[in-house]
Amino acid sequence: MYNSAFANTRVDWKETPEAHVFKSDLPGFKKEEVKMEIEEDKVLQISGERTMEKEDKNNVNSIEISD
Repeated sequence: MYNSAFANTRVDWKETPEAHVFKSDLPGFKKEEVKMEIEEDKVLQISGERTMEKEDKNNVNSIEISD
């Protein structure tokens, strides 16, 4: 599934003598939910998947207000 949050994400890239360093802020994602892959030895692919917590429909809160 395509995530539009990733489409507009800024990625900072710095080349050092030892490595290429990529940094990005992905709000709402934990490190474990983000996957980075190199495709065809030249394309960096960043993707993520997060699970949404389901709301418990059986737990109903109500407030009664009377004058």
